[in-house]
Amino acid sequence: MEEQFLQAQKMEAVGTLVGGIAHDFNNMLAGISGNLYLSKKKLHPVNDAYVYNKIESMESLANHAASIIKQLLTFARKGQLTMHQIDLPPLIHGALSLLRSSVPENIHIEENITNEPLNILGDDTLIHQILMNLINNAHHALDGKTHPVIGVTLQATTLDEDFVAAHVGGKAGRYAQLSISDNGIGIDTKHLDRVFEPFFTTKSQGQGTGLGLAMVFGAVQSHSGLISVKSELGTGTTFDIYFPINEPQQNPIPQLPPKRSSSVRVATILLVDDDVMVRETVAEALETQGYIVVQAENGQVAMNLFDVYQDTISLAVLDAVMPVCGGSKVADYIHQSFPDFPIVFMTGYDKDRVLADQKHHSNTVILNKPTPLDELMITIEQLI
Repeated sequence: MEEQFLQAQKMEAVGTLVGGIAHDFNNMLAGISGNLYLSKKKLHPVNDAYVYNKIESMESLANHAASIIKQLLTFARKGQLTMHQIDLPPLIHGALSLLRSSVPENIHIEENITNEPLNILGDDTLIHQILMNLINNAHHALDGKTHPVIGVTLQATTLDEDFVAAHVGGKAGRYAQLSISDNGIGIDTKHLDRVFEPFFTTKSQGQGTGLGLAMVFGAVQSHSGLISVKSELGTGTTFDIYFPINEPQQNPIPQLPPKRSSSVRVATILLVDDDVMVRETVAEALETQGYIVVQAENGQVAMNLFDVYQDTISLAVLDAVMPVCGGSKVADYIHQSFPDFPIVFMTGYDKDRVLADQKHHSNTVILNKPTPLDELMITIEQLI
């Protein structure tokens, strides 16, 4: 029990460190992507083809870096989540149908999925990624096997107090158990405690980033789930994932925010972000579209500026997490006087945690960071 607790503490500490670093890199990427966007706007696709194509290549690399950071944030449980009621068996069936094409034909996939409804509160994309990473892991473990087999099992199970006591963070009760097994090379016992750590890999250099299982661990934690691994060298490996079963509830149909019409094209926007490069890049992009931009480096300055310019400011673009005062507090301050005031949040964190109290506002939109500037412009046009 003490060993499990210490392992959980270590993973929590690693997650905190990784999450902070990933968030800082996210802000840097937002500045890089924004400057590439502005530079490309100055070029002609044909007349400036060489430079234009080089910028597009850099944008592609920036997007790839953003996807890696997203995996790190998932491990740290600070990524974007869209949690809703999911019946797990049809989702796993559908995901497996898509994944079969990525597995060599000589590998047999044994599918044993219950027909019993297993409702969980989850994020479709993350569950797809969990399955994809574990199938990919199993596939690579089967190299050289004469009769390679991957097993995928989904069933209902009940976890007792003794079981959850050995897996810090769980609660006794009914769970959906997803098991991914292979009859591959197995994992050495000395490595089992480290398989979920970011950048840890037993693969040779260049064959893996060491982020796949870290992402799986974070995704399972984000679902309030449990994960365990059993392995024996030369025999194979099994990953067991337990998602807490959630009874379905009637959810209200969300209303889309109404568009605001305006006869005046020019509008003043309050832009708040503590990262100077991100703020100045977004401000320049907004100004090229004809907007007037009032900038603030934190929430307290933003509230002071809003008091002065509230008669002219038409919309606010807010970073969710900032020192001194975050975007959520600024939004609350503005909505006290103007309940329907349009606000765009940009965040690299989980909006369900950071901005849970803001999602119900009709004219509020939450965008992932790094935010493509084209997407930001379209969103602003729809709200003003």
